[in-house]
Amino acid sequence: MIQLSMALLFVLAGWFLALDAAVYGLFSANAWLDGLLPNANARAVFLMKAARFLEAARPQATQPWVYTGNAYLNLVAQEPSMPTVQKKVLLEAALHQYRQSLVGIPRQAGVYNAIGSLYLNYGSSVLGLSPAVARDDAVLAWRKGLALTPESVNLRSEIATQAFFNRGDVAGGIAFLQAGLKRPLFPEPRALLEWVIARSQWLLAHDPKAAEKTLIASLKENPGFMPTRQLLLQIIRTMK
Repeated sequence: MIQLSMALLFVLAGWFLALDAAVYGLFSANAWLDGLLPNANARAVFLMKAARFLEAARPQATQPWVYTGNAYLNLVAQEPSMPTVQKKVLLEAALHQYRQSLVGIPRQAGVYNAIGSLYLNYGSSVLGLSPAVARDDAVLAWRKGLALTPESVNLRSEIATQAFFNRGDVAGGIAFLQAGLKRPLFPEPRALLEWVIARSQWLLAHDPKAAEKTLIASLKENPGFMPTRQLLLQIIRTMK
């Protein structure tokens, strides 16, 4: 009996390892598939079928769920003339896929980013939510993503725009952006965040001097970041 249990354990372990290898080979390192299936549509159909199988066989694997969710979302984006009822079905299916992907590995900022963008872009126009609820649902998803990757400039910028700037709280939005500088950041993301702060100071707070100060300090740390130089020159020209 013990030997049988051990044998079953080895079989199950081998099965899960094989499934995980399939997930990685199909959705992370799938350049080999281009030569096997050169037709893009054929590849997409094959990957969708593979994702469906892997969702059932290995539900804790996240990538098949995300792939299917992205596929549904892309169908909506690529067919603007699609009836709203059909769009709603696809978007609700995409949300379901994204949420299922979080069951196995809940710490996925990219998935929360996708959920937030979906609510912002389609929440009120397709899903039937009020603009305020769609915006709040988007911000909530982005905040969950930012909690996982506080160094994300994109998520911080999206939250600042929707939760602060679009509600008239420019000072609060800039303060929220500046809070990101307290996090350990690589040079380029830090320079990008400082660029976003300076642009907000200039265009939203109408404070070119503060923007100039932010950019000059940023250039001292990262002199090779060209967007900073370009924005600084643009501001200087408008101040003459």
